[in-house]
Amino acid sequence: MTATHALLITDLVDSTGTTERLGAEAASALWAQHDRLARDLLEVWRGHEIDKSDGFLLRFETVADAAGYALAYHRAIHALPTPLRARAGVHAAPLTLRPRWPRGSSYRSAVPTRWCRSARRQPAAARAW
Repeated sequence: MTATHALLITDLVDSTGTTERLGAEAASALWAQHDRLARDLLEVWRGHEIDKSDGFLLRFETVADAAGYALAYHRAIHALPTPLRARAGVHAAPLTLRPRWPRGSSYRSAVPTRWCRSARRQPAAARAW
């Protein structure tokens, strides 16, 4: 089924440098805090996790929910004991939703329709995010 949804991608600023400054143990605890608060906000803003790196790829039913999440996320990560900064971008487009992979991997659960057709032929900066 294809319907318009909002995708939100977040990317932590200088996560590698933060890990180097804090050391592995302290950084691991900080990233766990970050991930927990980011996931807790999903329920409040009706979001769904698609994929994760040092940031997240998320799907929302509305742009308003995605924007609300982004604002709450920025406030929350800035309030951590080691304040963090992140970039966030929202894109609304028709998406084709597909079941998750049986192994629990979630990154193929929502793919922009036009991205499926053309992303491999475009440079990364030109992709439809």
